[in-house]
Amino acid sequence: MNGQHYTFDVLGLLDGVFQIRDRQTGTVWTHLDGKAIRGPQTGERLAMVPMPQMTWIDWQALYPDTLVLSQDTPFIDRYRPVRIGVFNRNEALFGDERLKSNSLVVGVEVDGRFKGYPIDELQAVGGVTNDVLAELPVVAFYDAVARTGMAYSRVVNGEAIEFYNAAHRA
Repeated sequence: MNGQHYTFDVLGLLDGVFQIRDRQTGTVWTHLDGKAIRGPQTGERLAMVPMPQMTWIDWQALYPDTLVLSQDTPFIDRYRPVRIGVFNRNEALFGDERLKSNSLVVGVEVDGRFKGYPIDELQAVGGVTNDVLAELPVVAFYDAVARTGMAYSRVVNGEAIEFYNAAHRA
């Protein structure tokens, strides 16, 4: 933030959202939206970083120099299997009822407005949804083979274009 690098420690949960504290200022942040909720940086917000989900093979093709932490550590007994999109009664026990717990979404933010495009709904429409968020034409994609989704502006050379999945169009 503002050219300063921060190191974070997990502090705990607040309404099911991780709270993290930076070591440099002691400010407490939420990982979900990057907002500072207590401390000297209260009201500030960390920049969002796109976080694509993809297979390890695809990741390696894009970033061959990536290093992965080994699970062979003195803490191996504390690790638990993670099953993405599968309900875990120790997680996400509250919230709203619009989606099942641990449902995956492609999340988008435009000018402080947020929208989630549920993976199940993207798959049902062929993996592509054209939309408008905060007056910006956007497109959300989901690739079931790669198991990854992303969203982009639909404005190209000043013109909003419509996208579709040619494989699903007759």
